[in-house]
Amino acid sequence: ILLKFMTSLKSLCIIDKTNSPVYFFHNNEKLGLKYQFVAHSALDIVEDKLNEPDSGSDLGFLYTTEDLHVYGYASLTNTKIIALMDQQVKQIPNFQANCSQFFKNIHDVLISTQANPFFD
Repeated sequence: ILLKFMTSLKSLCIIDKTNSPVYFFHNNEKLGLKYQFVAHSALDIVEDKLNEPDSGSDLGFLYTTEDLHVYGYASLTNTKIIALMDQQVKQIPNFQANCSQFFKNIHDVLISTQANPFFD
C-alpha cells in the first residue's frame, strides 16, 4: 500500500508560517512550475479551513484539478504541508488513514531536522 501511495505522490510542498516555501519536491521536471502553482493556490483553501472552529491538523482533501487531488496538513506552528496526488489515489484501500499517517511522519521528520543543532 505504501508503494502505491508513494507512486501516486506527484509533489510535496512544505510552507512556513509566512507562506514561504521551505521545501518543494516534484517528480516531473516539465510539470514543476504547474505543481508549484497548484500548491500555492491551495494555500487559500488551507487558510479557510484553518479559520473553521473545529479544524484539526489534518486538513484532508482540499480540492481537485483536471489530473491532481490536493491534500493538506497544518501544524500548530502554522507550517503547512501540501501533497499533490494523481487521480488513482482513490483506488488505494484505507487511503485517508494512510494519508494522515504520511503527513504526521513528514511533520515528525521536519521537527527532528529543525531541532537538530548540527543541521544548517
